[in-house]
Amino acid sequence: MRAALRRAVDGTGDAIAVGFAVVVVITTYEVVMRYVFASPTAWVHELSIALCAVAFAFGGPYAASRDAHLRISAVVDKSGPRTRAVCAGLSVVSGAVYLGGLAYAFAVRAIETGWKFEDGRWAPERTGRAWDVPIPPFMNGLIALCCLVFLIVLFARATARDAPR
Repeated sequence: MRAALRRAVDGTGDAIAVGFAVVVVITTYEVVMRYVFASPTAWVHELSIALCAVAFAFGGPYAASRDAHLRISAVVDKSGPRTRAVCAGLSVVSGAVYLGGLAYAFAVRAIETGWKFEDGRWAPERTGRAWDVPIPPFMNGLIALCCLVFLIVLFARATARDAPR
């Protein structure tokens, strides 16, 4: 896989992984505020869900860039070069169909949830919970972007000289 793409995916993945540490810190803050000071927050739960969703969505391209994404190792590792090539081809085709469809669906949802106006003001879909912020359009867009990055990684791995055979 191309070195620049690998560095970009690794750097982004490492930065996003910090989101898990942020979730731990803000959840600890919420527990202290709720049980020690009897003053629960309205924002911790929604922000935690959003940060974890981004981290999970980017986990696919991150793992694929490191050739650590799921595969049936019992078949692939014990097979000959021709079977490995067929498995790699099937992986690229099925991955492209799935990720392309998923990226399209989430992009459509991002537009549907975010491109809303009432009386000339932006009125995106909101969470409907206590904090009630417009997380859905951003999450849909980020997941679509993660699917596109995954597709790029998938094709880069398939065309690279170091692709597993």
